[in-house]
Amino acid sequence: MNNGPYFDEHGNHSESDAFVKSQLAVRFKMSDSFKHTLAQLKQAKKDAGGKNYLQSSDVAKLLLEPLLYPQDRIQELTYSLAKRRSRNLWPKVVTERLKANGPDTRLVDLEPQQDSGLSRES
Repeated sequence: MNNGPYFDEHGNHSESDAFVKSQLAVRFKMSDSFKHTLAQLKQAKKDAGGKNYLQSSDVAKLLLEPLLYPQDRIQELTYSLAKRRSRNLWPKVVTERLKANGPDTRLVDLEPQQDSGLSRES
């Protein structure tokens, strides 16, 4: 899986994994949105030279984002817990293949064996 196939930002086949790495490097957290808003406002103030740089949307963000912070933190915590718990729910056949020295057989080759084993049991 780590060796491709890779696609660029337009969905075309690419030999390079640069776009994939750039997407994985962005780890936006909802709880950091207030920090991003403050940074944007500081940059807007610097660009405007201290003149009227605040817009109504900026004021709304400054008022609402601190109120939504607890909800965002709970959402991130819930997601991380669910992601951690789901790791143990994969079938043994799949988890063996995730190891570096996993088996050489393909899952496609094992499916007919499993299907025939199920028909014998019934």
